[in-house]
Amino acid sequence: GVEVLEIDENRSPISQAFPMVLQRVKNMDEAKAEQTMKDMIAEGGIGLVYNQLFRYFDVLVVFMKGNPLKRKYTSVQRVVNQMHSGVPVLVEARGVFGTFVKEHEYPCHFYSDSDLAQLAAADAANATASAAPTKPRWTLEQALVEMKTNYELRQTCQRRGIEISNQFSPSMIGQAMLQALGYDTKQEGAVVC
Repeated sequence: GVEVLEIDENRSPISQAFPMVLQRVKNMDEAKAEQTMKDMIAEGGIGLVYNQLFRYFDVLVVFMKGNPLKRKYTSVQRVVNQMHSGVPVLVEARGVFGTFVKEHEYPCHFYSDSDLAQLAAADAANATASAAPTKPRWTLEQALVEMKTNYELRQTCQRRGIEISNQFSPSMIGQAMLQALGYDTKQEGAVVC
């Protein structure tokens, strides 16, 4: 079965999820779980806590937020952070996230029912006798079943996620910024962040 942790969007996800996981997995009481999280933050920072938290899960799911402006203008930082953890990630292929999974050829994504209907209508309008979608299109439920039953898919998601997240390292972001400002970062002897 699938166990879902429901997170209150008005509070920090990590401050809710990590103690819940410790209570369930390590059988800690609430106070001990809270203290463990605080100690880990003091010792290694919030990044350490995120990576430790993610390792308790088989798959992470990243949804596009519902606000139309966020669908158009949000960043992919949440997706990249989850990919960096090394845990396979399912991404909702909608808005900016849809463009992201397409550009990076990331196979581990899903569509809402309404988006699937729109894609099917577009396929039908553009159909030729031999043309059909080359890759499966899944709903969240179908994608979760695939991730649960298909070990090779989980490995592919994990590998591609790390490859993609490595493209978003501070050095790579610094190089892209310098290139956008007109600097030649490929030049021999160029100093890059």
